[in-house]
Amino acid sequence: MMDKERLRRADLITAVILILFGAWIIGDAFTMPMKDSWGGVMNVWYVSPALFPLTIGISIVLLGCLLFGIAIKAVGVRQVMFHIAAFIEKKRRGRLISMPTMRFFAIVFLFLFFVYMNIPRVDFFISSLLFLIVFIVMFYVEDERVFIRLVTFYLAGSTVFFFYFILGINAALAARVPYPADILTAIFLVSYMVYAWRLVRADAALRKRYAIGIIIAVSVPVILCPVFKYFLLVPLPYEGIVVTVMDEVYYTLF
Repeated sequence: MMDKERLRRADLITAVILILFGAWIIGDAFTMPMKDSWGGVMNVWYVSPALFPLTIGISIVLLGCLLFGIAIKAVGVRQVMFHIAAFIEKKRRGRLISMPTMRFFAIVFLFLFFVYMNIPRVDFFISSLLFLIVFIVMFYVEDERVFIRLVTFYLAGSTVFFFYFILGINAALAARVPYPADILTAIFLVSYMVYAWRLVRADAALRKRYAIGIIIAVSVPVILCPVFKYFLLVPLPYEGIVVTVMDEVYYTLF
């Protein structure tokens, strides 16, 4: 398991990336209309399509700031400045710090696949659940060996999905099978969870972190998706198999 000081130094980089990414989401959300008129009727701000990305962006910024504060408190400002100087010197000599660099690229690829590949093509509930479970388990377990293997597993699977969409295989399957991308993504999600469990099951502390991560990851879309769709009346980016089932249940009951 990574020692505490190394972990907190890596958390500083992670926190800065999260804050910048959250700020980008917020800035992009403000390009969407907060109010608009349809058929002479003015929509109120709380049904704006900007509301969901604003909530996500603000949450990411706040969590990034929290992580940054925890890391600074654990490491100390003087140590942070020392390690920044050491990092710059090593970069100048052509060397890289392996784990922080890997954590950086893992975060970048996670967000790229989530935003540009999954959200436009996969049921929003499933794509959000996949992102949160991968992200939380990968980083919260705090074990270098597990982290590297989970990153490798996710990147391999996501690369397969990238070519699956680019080559038009999903469009061909959709003509014969309903919701093929949703089904395959759900299978990949379950495979990731099973693989992660096999990596952590021998260690009681890692098993506990894994369980907590899964509970948190599942709770977020279970709460937010129905709230935004049925109470705030904000359409989800892509509505597939799970949202269709939610519609059937909701409109049957209400």
